[in-house]
Amino acid sequence: MTGRSGDSRESGSYSNNKNEAGDGPAFTYPAGVTSGPLLSSDAVAIDDTMTFEAGATIPYYILERPVGSRGDISSSSLYVVDNTTGGGWWYVVLSRAFDTGHEDDSIFTLGGDYVFGVSVFNNGGGNSHAAHYYFCFGSNHR
Repeated sequence: MTGRSGDSRESGSYSNNKNEAGDGPAFTYPAGVTSGPLLSSDAVAIDDTMTFEAGATIPYYILERPVGSRGDISSSSLYVVDNTTGGGWWYVVLSRAFDTGHEDDSIFTLGGDYVFGVSVFNNGGGNSHAAHYYFCFGSNHR
């Protein structure tokens, strides 16, 4: 497999948060939540009795764990605070099986060399969406 291609999905991933008419959102956050991703398991249907504060935001996408090849990669993260500066940094770990069983994925073997990239994209507004970070891949890269 070469080049850039998207993984297939059976279900999940993301869907547009639009009502049937297509002129507004269909779902909002549960009570007490005002920001962050809107997970399908937490989404609350918007009805005519609801009111929203001025400036409230409602996500355009509803997220759900993908099923199929697109869902093969798992992630975990940890933010570490530097107590001397108040700043900090993120540790993000991506993982997947050596052989996912999906024909659109490469099969990895221990000791093999694989070239791949990871891109970080911040779609949070502003003009500069791409960010550059240092990444370590595999047990031989510290």
